[in-house]
Amino acid sequence: MASKVKKSGSIRQEVLKSNKVGKSGKENGKQKKSLKITKAQSKATKIKIDKLNANVEELNEITQLLGKSLDKPKSALDVKSLKEGLKEDEKSRAQNKLVDQDLTNQLELLTGMGL
Repeated sequence: MASKVKKSGSIRQEVLKSNKVGKSGKENGKQKKSLKITKAQSKATKIKIDKLNANVEELNEITQLLGKSLDKPKSALDVKSLKEGLKEDEKSRAQNKLVDQDLTNQLELLTGMGL
């Protein structure tokens, strides 16, 4: 069970071979692009994110206010209530006409009897 200990240099070469990256940082003949983010870029993206969050908050507030305004109580100028009121008024007028005719008939009957 004697295992050979490899030198650190040979391990590095094996890792570089397995990753296919040379000592100069080139991969298959192409240079890797660095993804360094500068302080100015991070500050600009933070400002953009803050603006977007503010816009979302305003949008949520507006939708909540609209939701509240849609749940208004019935007003006097509501079309459905006006139509219902009109139908009830017509019914009461018809009943009043019948009662008025009945009263006039009774009055004529009483005057005809001579009371």
